[in-house]
Amino acid sequence: MQKKCDWWQDFFDERYMQLYDARTDGQNTTTETNFIKDIIGDKKCPSILDIACGFGRHSIMLAQHSASVVGVDYSEYMVHEARKRAKEKKVSVEFLEGDMRNLPVAQREFDFIIQMFSSFGYFDSQLDDMKVLRNVADVLKPNGRYILDLNNALRLIFIIYKNANKQGGDIPEFSYEKTIGRLKVLHNISVDSKIMRVSLIREWLDRKKVLQKYQVHWRIYTYLEIESMLQCSGLEIENVYGDYDGGDFTYKSPRMILVVRHKRHS
Repeated sequence: MQKKCDWWQDFFDERYMQLYDARTDGQNTTTETNFIKDIIGDKKCPSILDIACGFGRHSIMLAQHSASVVGVDYSEYMVHEARKRAKEKKVSVEFLEGDMRNLPVAQREFDFIIQMFSSFGYFDSQLDDMKVLRNVADVLKPNGRYILDLNNALRLIFIIYKNANKQGGDIPEFSYEKTIGRLKVLHNISVDSKIMRVSLIREWLDRKKVLQKYQVHWRIYTYLEIESMLQCSGLEIENVYGDYDGGDFTYKSPRMILVVRHKRHS
């Protein structure tokens, strides 16, 4: 029997680009990249690994500011798109296909590693998420920094409960739609707060005909959970921010952006 594919193996495709390209490009990417540059500081020509780089929006912009960047993504489509965009902008970035649990850069080290836009927690087992963090520890230079950009789990759960249109039971859910050209994109989001998993069903419709349907689920982590996992991987949190402007992290913050280093031994 053929094994069923994990959702992330075919989720990041042309449809994803249609939905997220405008949302994540331009000013949003500039703001996020400026945050990264502030963490980098005045280091000259830093080496950067961009895990789950997508279509290369951060990688390309960082390379435009003299960084030596390697971007890794599982999606063949995204890597192709990233290479195309880098070529169009005449920027040198090395884009590689690869699984974040088994990075194709195992023999190299980086000054900075970035993992942006909630690209963590994709796997069914927490042990796989631990593999990602241990891989990061292996390729991060001794004085390097790892930037892990996540949703603020507590705020996300609150928003889903607040907007739920299906009340009662343990798993609230809500729906909304977007229009892209003549197509409608229906979203249904739910959260199981017992196991800290968010689920998304996304349907693309032309009039009322379903063109494509995606089912996605991912693990969200609280600060204390991710702190424990990082420590078990030989890493520790240096700072945490609640947004890309460097604001304090609180329960109301939209993001949980961790700046991480190797554990210091006294």
